[in-house]
Amino acid sequence: MNLQGKRVLVTRAAHQAGPLCDLLRERGALPLQYPCLAVEPAPDRYALDAVLYAAMARRFDWLLLTSSNSVAALAERLRNPDISLPRSKLALMGAAIEAAAELLPDLRPRAEAPAGDRAGLLSAMGVKAGTRVLLLQSDVAPPDTADALRAAGARVTSVAAWRNVPGEGGVDLPALLRAGEVDGLLFTSASILRNALTRLHDEGGELALFQRLPLACLGRPTADAAQQAGFRAVELAEDHSMASLLDALARHWHTDP
Repeated sequence: MNLQGKRVLVTRAAHQAGPLCDLLRERGALPLQYPCLAVEPAPDRYALDAVLYAAMARRFDWLLLTSSNSVAALAERLRNPDISLPRSKLALMGAAIEAAAELLPDLRPRAEAPAGDRAGLLSAMGVKAGTRVLLLQSDVAPPDTADALRAAGARVTSVAAWRNVPGEGGVDLPALLRAGEVDGLLFTSASILRNALTRLHDEGGELALFQRLPLACLGRPTADAAQQAGFRAVELAEDHSMASLLDALARHWHTDP
């Protein structure tokens, strides 16, 4: 489906927004970048390094990464010559798969699953009672993945590898909202949505104007967060791909292919 002429807010982190903006242009839309996520070092680097040393000592059966930002955070810590994980069993989900191929070439994954496919991930990892899993994620990551692992009997150690904070720069969203120059919104996580609300408030934007816009999101948790925040037209992507996200937004206007 195309989005001809639609002005669409892209809220992904600045370093991750490029491919999504390209897809929007291919469908005839005008991307409006408004970064609502920035990545900072782990809030407790000592805790992160401690679990990595434990992984070196084989105290975990699996090292699990579920985002490209977690991959980047691990790659940064592996610059420390005292930390090396060549024998660790690496499991990857979603965007972490492509990122690891680029940033962690010395760590070959033993298990992979598409974004959101937790059942497939558990199967690929062969999780059973007592399986020891080190999960590296953001400081505000939802507990869904860890909960699924624990429900299958795994012993999960979850540590913040990076900190999620509201972004900065991009378009003047409050002014665009007042002028009626935004047609739709895209959100890829509940945390980015919450950051957007925080940023808009801090910049003096009108929440009511924001809530009236159609919104497409990845994942049920993001959709639930949008509805709880008062958005009136929430479309849920059928899967976790960027193409599906744009299809969801286009459905709001019943756009023909």
